[in-house]
Amino acid sequence: MSLKEWFYNYPIINPAILIVQLNKIAYLECLDIYFLQNDLKCVNDNYYTLEKTIDLSEIPFYTKILLKLGTNAKVIEPSVLVDNLKREIMSLHKLYDIKSN
Repeated sequence: MSLKEWFYNYPIINPAILIVQLNKIAYLECLDIYFLQNDLKCVNDNYYTLEKTIDLSEIPFYTKILLKLGTNAKVIEPSVLVDNLKREIMSLHKLYDIKSN
């Protein structure tokens, strides 16, 4: 089985719809991610969307990918992914938080 066949035949047991608003920077970055390319839509020159059916078991994986896009992307759904992103951001904040004495 080729990588392309594997992506298209990947079993989704617990489906969730991933909806992400993207600016042009995030859109261009997502174009470089093979398994996201076909799920990108252009709304206008500066606004794009990513809509994809994913398995809930993939939430940690997508959390890492979308975290890299920073403020160039906003996850709308699923809420569990939004919650994961918030936890990761808070962990980063705690890691770099400078306490004043």
